[in-house]
Amino acid sequence: MRPRCARAEPGASVAVAIALGVDPLLSARGSSRLRLRLLDASVAGLPESPGASALTEALLARGLAWRELGELTLARADFERGLSLATRDGQPGLAAQALTRIGEIVDVAGSTGEARGCFARASTAARGPG
Repeated sequence: MRPRCARAEPGASVAVAIALGVDPLLSARGSSRLRLRLLDASVAGLPESPGASALTEALLARGLAWRELGELTLARADFERGLSLATRDGQPGLAAQALTRIGEIVDVAGSTGEARGCFARASTAARGPG
């Protein structure tokens, strides 16, 4: 069951702001399942409107929660979607975060060369347009 506030546009913005605000605390306390529920409800209520970083940030945070729960495929899917949105919207910092997280997952899977490529792309993205 999704919280009602995550469905309406104004409520969704507040819901994602709250979810992202408490995310570091929940992460530090090891409350990955609660993080996941809050972020999942928030993501479900946000539109994929260009230029809105809230959805991208929520996807990256939810990907971390999935990763902490050992769900690497779901984590990577959120990181890839976040990367796509960050790239589309010209958000190099968020793109760099997504590429770093993807590289970490790929490295754990044993694809060191591919991971290095992700990290190199993250480094380039972090420097921004130049």
